[in-house]
Amino acid sequence: YLLSTGTPDTVSTVEITDIDQAIIDEAIARWQASGLVPVGAVDLTTLTFLVDDLAGDALAEAVGTTITIDITADGFGWFIDTTPSDDSEFNGTGPAGVDLLTVVMHEIGHVLGLGHPPTPRDATMYAEAEPGETSKRDLDCDDRNAIVFKYPAGTPNGYCDPPAPGCGYCAPPLSLTRTADVYVSNVDDGSD
Repeated sequence: YLLSTGTPDTVSTVEITDIDQAIIDEAIARWQASGLVPVGAVDLTTLTFLVDDLAGDALAEAVGTTITIDITADGFGWFIDTTPSDDSEFNGTGPAGVDLLTVVMHEIGHVLGLGHPPTPRDATMYAEAEPGETSKRDLDCDDRNAIVFKYPAGTPNGYCDPPAPGCGYCAPPLSLTRTADVYVSNVDDGSD
């Protein structure tokens, strides 16, 4: 699930009835472009998308390989980007409404078996999204680490399977078979 934050000043009555395929395709492409999701882990091209009136502050929820999107973005209204592969139009300002691409990115993360991290707020998998927020379209370090923990050596490890509502943050197993490469530059060795 992904929750909205706050209360809309004016409740949007604009409803979506279907999910734009270009948004779905771009979200899948961004996850695959990370290079960390093993081929065949979950066939993201077979996801089912539904639109429904979800309870409470829910913007969306994923159960198995079905992602359900709230009809009105919890009353905030949806921003449906007509150029989802190009984020240059934002230049520090977000769109009106909740960004549908951000929400689809988050829910695909649940389908892949990821839970909600306690921090950082900019992580794609953080449990809340604000209207106008687009920074979560791109995976941050925490999201990338979660994928490495979930799929060490490219194989689902089962410590948080299957993805389900309320799975929560999944701590990594005690030993990992894959580690991230770390590069340090401009290190002061104190010799001055």
